[in-house]
Parts: sequence; C-alpha cells; structure tokens
Amino acid sequence: MDNRTLFVSTKPDKDGDAVKTELTLDLSQLTDRDILDYAVQALVVKWQGNARRKGTIPRKATYQVPKPGVRSQESIEDRIASMSPEDKAALIAKLQAELGK
Repeated sequence: MDNRTLFVSTKPDKDGDAVKTELTLDLSQLTDRDILDYAVQALVVKWQGNARRKGTIPRKATYQVPKPGVRSQESIEDRIASMSPEDKAALIAKLQAELGK
C-alpha cells in the first residue's frame, strides 16, 4: 500500500469554518505492522472518548472494534449508565406512567 487519498474537513477551532482538504497519505515507508500500530493508537483514542462520554472509566475493558464506517450499537444498560441522575429519574417516571396506562 503506497498512497491513500481522501477528503477531510478541518476546522481551525470549534467556532471556525471547516476547510475541505484533499489529503494524500503516503504510506510507502511503512510496514503492515506500522500501519497496524497506527490503527491501534486511533482505536485507543476512540475508546477513551467513548469512556469519557459514558462518565465511567473502568479498570479493565474489552472493546469490540466495529468495522470502519459502522457505528457500534450502545446497549441500553450503557446508555442508562451514562445518564445523569435527573435524566434517570425522568425516564423512570415516564416508564411508570406508560406502564400505568
């Protein structure tokens, strides 16, 4: 694998306008192992972001890596665990109201 060309949009800062760039990645000096190392780095960063959003960072975890471009489905348990106490209370009240109908 020598080159990979893709289009990326990059903002200079959170409020700036995105600039679309045709970016060519020259991979000609890398081994397959080098490319795998880069992939693992990116996956670790992605997992860390997911853990931060959930609000809990476990001492041990397994990340089932989805195929590129596929959004992984968050379990209902994980979704509820990431909710604030107020949002959990509102959800409970809503479910109790629906079950009472």
